[in-house]
Amino acid sequence: MTINEFKNIYASIAGLTWNFNAHEECILLIFDTNSNGILKFDEFLMYYRLLQSNVSPVQRWSYVLNNYSMSQPRHISAQEAQLLLNNMQRFCNFPVQDTYFVTAWSQLGEDNNGYVSASLFIQAVIPLIPPAYIW
Repeated sequence: MTINEFKNIYASIAGLTWNFNAHEECILLIFDTNSNGILKFDEFLMYYRLLQSNVSPVQRWSYVLNNYSMSQPRHISAQEAQLLLNNMQRFCNFPVQDTYFVTAWSQLGEDNNGYVSASLFIQAVIPLIPPAYIW
């Protein structure tokens, strides 16, 4: 289904006139994992479930990250973290700053295999991004 079809279906299920804010639109685009403007059924279900839960932005981004294909469950490598940050920038249009990744990654002590907790990375990077682009 296209992203616009998702919006219409979600509004009809929710029984209201639904207006997506910038944050919800951004998260929706990230669930389009192959960036073709079409949500597969599993992507639709993941995003629908996320909208139904009353969670903080950190929890939402952690949920998105948990649905990314990562080499170690709940952990992220520097390369995967950079990819996530690049996608966040691409979908949310926040200003590109190389310092976001360097600052967030340096706050976290990677393990011997070069991984950090995915949720800790999200908690470290979100305060660095201007709030107008994330919330």
